[in-house]
Amino acid sequence: MSADAAPSLIRRRMARREAALWLSAFGWPALRVLVLGAALGVALVVLASETVDSIGEGAAMPDLLSLGVRYGLLMAVAPAVWAGVASLALRLARGWAVVPALTLPLYVAIACWLRADALRSAMRALSAAVDRHLDQGGVEVLRDLAPAAGGAPLPTDVPMLMAHAGDAFLDGPVRVALAALEGEVGITLIAALVPGVLVSIVALSVGYRRGWAERHEADLERLRRAASSPAG
Repeated sequence: MSADAAPSLIRRRMARREAALWLSAFGWPALRVLVLGAALGVALVVLASETVDSIGEGAAMPDLLSLGVRYGLLMAVAPAVWAGVASLALRLARGWAVVPALTLPLYVAIACWLRADALRSAMRALSAAVDRHLDQGGVEVLRDLAPAAGGAPLPTDVPMLMAHAGDAFLDGPVRVALAALEGEVGITLIAALVPGVLVSIVALSVGYRRGWAERHEADLERLRRAASSPAG
């Protein structure tokens, strides 16, 4: 056996152990959330199908199960990723993983507080633009609907009114005001996330290095002994 064979084997063993930890720490929590989401999706679809069955439009159970699984998995993807990332951070960085969970919301709250006047101004401008659009077109819609209801719109006319209100966001001035609000929100998030992410990266790096040294303490000691011993 060559002089550096033992250290090479030790390093490969450490790498395999670390890769297995990454896979298990992320994979098992994410998989559990996906399974739970699929089960909830099946339950919701089956319950909804019972209502449809009552009016004579039932569906085959295999189709319902397939639809429920797909729906549940689709809805559970984001929670599964978050569960896996949180578990991975806790396993790798230990208590240091709490730093991002605390600092990121704190930085967002501070940024919103510091830029509250700009955000309020953009929201007021958007509200005023929507009000102007509704004042211009909404009265005409109500005037057209009033004769059919004896002076008031019918309940069946509510979807038309809602569609007209949603159409306000296609109006030019409203879109400009909405874009301005999105810009202010984007600036606020950047101002919050840049320092928050930097602090989180530093904290996770420190936690990972300390956790890595603890997880591989025995192998690191063997490497130190191999490095200090004379070559045979």
